[in-house]
Amino acid sequence: MALHDPEAILLAPGKPAALGREAIREHFRAEFASGWRLLDLRSQVTSCQLSGDLAVATADNEGRVEGPDKAAVAFASKMLTVYRRGEDGKWRLYRDTWNARPAPAGGGKP
Repeated sequence: MALHDPEAILLAPGKPAALGREAIREHFRAEFASGWRLLDLRSQVTSCQLSGDLAVATADNEGRVEGPDKAAVAFASKMLTVYRRGEDGKWRLYRDTWNARPAPAGGGKP
């Protein structure tokens, strides 16, 4: 959770906004408890802009998850992340959201 700003907001698809580190922790705890597991993830940054203590990045992601039935499923998503530089000079996740994009051809492995 140290990667997240104390005032971070996570906007996961189909879920309520998670406001702050503890709510974000609970979001991911619930996701992992539901039986889903990330098998692999590749992320390609498509843009990045810096303005003062904020940086905005977009990326395309591809990977595979394993569901509760142990079947691997390919996914593809796009994301928008805002980073904020803290008083200590470290960059942390400040706002984070993503949504699906068309899955890669071939089904099982992006």
